[in-house]
Amino acid sequence: MYTRDSYIRSKLYGNLYSLNWIVKGHLINASWSDTDVEKTYENYFKRLWGNHEASIHEDGFEEAYKYRKNELLREEMKYVAVLGYN
Repeated sequence: MYTRDSYIRSKLYGNLYSLNWIVKGHLINASWSDTDVEKTYENYFKRLWGNHEASIHEDGFEEAYKYRKNELLREEMKYVAVLGYN
């Protein structure tokens, strides 16, 4: 379940990853800092402003982004206590 902040962050990062996919054809490296990601977004947003053909380069993004989100979730789950019942 998302909190309000994590939901907004999730939507924002979806947009950030999407712009990188359109320009570079791959997702943002998971090791990048938030600052690097935001700078990239600002530059790519300016670059794509008014480019109506940019959306044709989105093929495959949804699947790749979904996979990345699941990867990150699995990584986070390593540090969460999982309760089991007999």
